[in-house]
Amino acid sequence: MMGATAFADAVVINKHLLHLNLRSCGMGGCGARAIAEALKVNGVLESLSLDHNVVDDDGATAVAEALKTNTSLRNLDLGENKIGSVGARALAVALGTNHCSLQRLCLRDNKIGNTGAKFLGNCLRVNSSLVALHLKKNYIGKLGASCFARALRINSSLNEFSLGWNKFDPKDEEQLLKTKLFNRRLKDFSLDSPNFE
Repeated sequence: MMGATAFADAVVINKHLLHLNLRSCGMGGCGARAIAEALKVNGVLESLSLDHNVVDDDGATAVAEALKTNTSLRNLDLGENKIGSVGARALAVALGTNHCSLQRLCLRDNKIGNTGAKFLGNCLRVNSSLVALHLKKNYIGKLGASCFARALRINSSLNEFSLGWNKFDPKDEEQLLKTKLFNRRLKDFSLDSPNFE
């Protein structure tokens, strides 16, 4: 936590830092909350990696709150953490605001499940800034596949979407792949792995 607080202080003070990689620092939710507070006042940071840090729903929610007011952050990596449906909901709400400028969001290898996928799917219906969303290994199944399939028929900004290593059956995958026929902007659409057993 002390390290994350020091980095958060630096983010507040440093007006030239554009990219910050805090991968595998072990900061947890408390550290993510400290970084989120810094994001509320920092107007220059464009890329932030908090992957592999045991960030939980509380930490993700704090980061989501910061996204509602931060207009500089374009890339956010929250992969390989402990984020569930509560954190996914908070991020979806933030992405649905007019002020959110985030273009790339990585949530791979978390635990958002179908409930979190539903929130993110609904968000994709209204969000026009996100161009890349990575949700590989998130325990998403049939309900999540249906939500994303409906959202992708409407969304016109997303061009990179990764959903591999989830709990889709062949019909779910077929439903998602058919969506690509309706969404010509989607260039990199990945269901690149076998299903979980």
